[in-house]
Formats: sequence, C-alpha cells, structure tokens
Amino acid sequence: MSEQNDDFAQEVLANWPEDAEALPPSVRDAYLAWFDARYAILKAALTALSQDGDNEYVEPLTAPDRAEMARALTVYGWTPIPQGIPVPSEDEIRGVLTHASPGDSPRSSTAMEEMMARMSTMDGELRLAQQTILSLARTSSSVQDDNDVSGNYDVAEEVLGAIPGSFVTFDPLSKNDRRQICGRTSGVTPKMRGPRAYHSRTPPSSAPI
Repeated sequence: MSEQNDDFAQEVLANWPEDAEALPPSVRDAYLAWFDARYAILKAALTALSQDGDNEYVEPLTAPDRAEMARALTVYGWTPIPQGIPVPSEDEIRGVLTHASPGDSPRSSTAMEEMMARMSTMDGELRLAQQTILSLARTSSSVQDDNDVSGNYDVAEEVLGAIPGSFVTFDPLSKNDRRQICGRTSGVTPKMRGPRAYHSRTPPSSAPI
C-alpha cells in the first residue's frame, strides 16, 4: 500500500475534479474500480484504512457515499484494488492537482461558499443573541430601579407612525407615583357601608299590607 501524507491526501481530495475523465489515467482506473465495487467491500476497505497505523485517515461518523469512499481509498493507495488495477504512484496522484488548483476547483469553491454562508448565519445569530441579552439586562435594571420597563424595547417605525403624538410623548408615572395616586383617590369605605357589611345586615321587615 502506498503511504500518503495526510495533508497531501486532503489537498488532493479537496481538489478532486467533478468529472472523472479529468483524472490521470491510472488514478481514474483505480477510482472507477473502487466506485464499481460492492458497497460492503468499500465499507470494509474504508474501515481497514482508518484502522491502519500507516496513515492519518479517520473514518467519518456518518456513512460517506460511494464516491467519497472511492476517492479516499484511491488517494490513500489502499490495496488490493478490485479488478486487479495497479495502485497509482504518488506522482500520478499528484497529477490530480495539475488539473485543478485550490482557487479554481469547483469542490473547493463550493466548500468555501458553504463555509462563508455558515459563518454569516452564525454571525447573525450571535448579534441577535447579544441584542436579546442587552435587552434583558436593561429590563432587569429598570425593574430593580422602579423605572418604566416599556422604554427598553425597540419599536418599529411603522408602529410609531401609527401612534398619536400624545401617546409617544407621554411621560408615564413611576410605580411609586401610581401607588400614591391610587391610595389618595380610591377613597375609604365607612363602616357598615361596604359591600360585605351591606349584605350582612338584617334586611328590614316588610311593612304590613
């Protein structure tokens, strides 16, 4: 079995062309022989490759497809190749790189685009999480300081435009002020005049007819 440096093997796999016809002839023959093999043979060979101490290949947790397994077995030079196909030499494997550079490889560009898209999504989620944490911190501070909590939330411009100006410029009372006003204006019920006292009194007797 040909022992390939893991960095070199990963570089070749990253620049593997979409069309097998673009491969060097010996590499193409080995790849197609593995690709046409039964799935059980591919899986057993890939497991043996990952357990071999002469390379750094690690079998993925999710089962790779037939093409991925055939590429790995070809690049790492695992033997025996089905149909008696000879193992490509390192120079022949290196020939894959002459057909596709890292900047021009469709596989590399797609991987880069997917990575950038994931990074953009993660950045948006991080910004949203930061805004949520800041909003919760402001709300907690307002509750502790007895301030108006509603002022800590962002309101869309369309909503603000539909609200009358008197509501937008209204200065709400603090919780303490509201309690004082309620205490002064709610009034005091005299004894025997409240609802419970009224219903507990003995009703007057009916006048005789």
